[in-house]
Amino acid sequence: MKRFTQFIFSLVALLALSLTACEQVVIDDIKQPGPSFSMDQFEANIIEALDGKVTGYSYSIGLNGNAAREGAGGFAVMPGTSPDYQTGIEMSHTSRMHIASVTKPITALTLFKTMDGKGMQDIDIPFVQFLPTHWTVHPSLNDITLRQLLEHRSGILNSGNVYDDIKDWVALGVNQADKGKYSYNNANYSALRIVTAYIHSGNLLNEASFANDDDNLDQLTKDIFMNLMKSKVLIPAQVTHDPLFPSRTNPVYFYNYSDLNQAPWITGSFTKGPGAFGLYLSANEISSVMAHARHLDGYLPQPFYDLFFSEDVGLHDSNGDQGTYLHHGGDWISSGRGVNTRTMVFPNNVEATIMINCRSHEAGDDRSLLQNAYDDAWSN
Repeated sequence: MKRFTQFIFSLVALLALSLTACEQVVIDDIKQPGPSFSMDQFEANIIEALDGKVTGYSYSIGLNGNAAREGAGGFAVMPGTSPDYQTGIEMSHTSRMHIASVTKPITALTLFKTMDGKGMQDIDIPFVQFLPTHWTVHPSLNDITLRQLLEHRSGILNSGNVYDDIKDWVALGVNQADKGKYSYNNANYSALRIVTAYIHSGNLLNEASFANDDDNLDQLTKDIFMNLMKSKVLIPAQVTHDPLFPSRTNPVYFYNYSDLNQAPWITGSFTKGPGAFGLYLSANEISSVMAHARHLDGYLPQPFYDLFFSEDVGLHDSNGDQGTYLHHGGDWISSGRGVNTRTMVFPNNVEATIMINCRSHEAGDDRSLLQNAYDDAWSN
């Protein structure tokens, strides 16, 4: 009997220890819930920041590679400002307008996918090997790399975005002291349209009868570059129209919000200078490109995916409440009239794009506006 009692006591003790251990595991696993993101609040914050403070705006938000929210407000063409559209045209999330420098990350994607198609992965190679062979290349450019063009660290301070301008500054060269320093300049990405064309078709261009014909090469390099952009970047992201031309039926005009009596700016096509700017896209189409690049397997092969989304080659970064946000903006102005665009990639698989068809507006800085709208969509 005594031995049985001891057995029961031991069994009870083991059960007690087991229960205590289980209780400790359960207690240790209880954690305070983290902050939560509200897509509805993010959208509401964007609308609140823009509505009634600009002539017109559009936005598109993606989540996990899919469209989540999209909308617009105000006018693409304000009533009474155009004899062709007396009653105006309302802005839509599908309204296409000149996106200015938001073209640049799309140019970077075009370069990356073209290089991948040629079995190339190294962007730390001199860019001058991908130029017309009859050009005069200043020796100071011989060690400037593709990466330095992409990061605006080439030392190129000259303006000029069309073929003849690029040819001129290639012959002029750069100051040694400026190389490696960040200096935002459209010329870097304008050169990349010629470079990308030569990476893809260099032998054909160099060996043909027009190899020394600048007029022909100007047109051919533009055509090759745009065909690469369409076939490798835009069409796979479901953007199928010609992005170099504004819509004839649903145009977007640019305004000076501080002087709405001023005639709007009606922009034309930019067939001679794509690369740094020149594309007409909607907020929805920009977000689609970014979402495909980020989420669709194989759309942007390694190591270019890491370059774009981890090393910020083609994008910029800023610090927000939830970490690092990648982005690129587009700002364009003529006599007070112009455009603000911004596309931004957030840590929780969210991408967003906003477009504003005026300058001197009351909405504030477009990067801060979009970042704050996102940060304020989180709650504990």
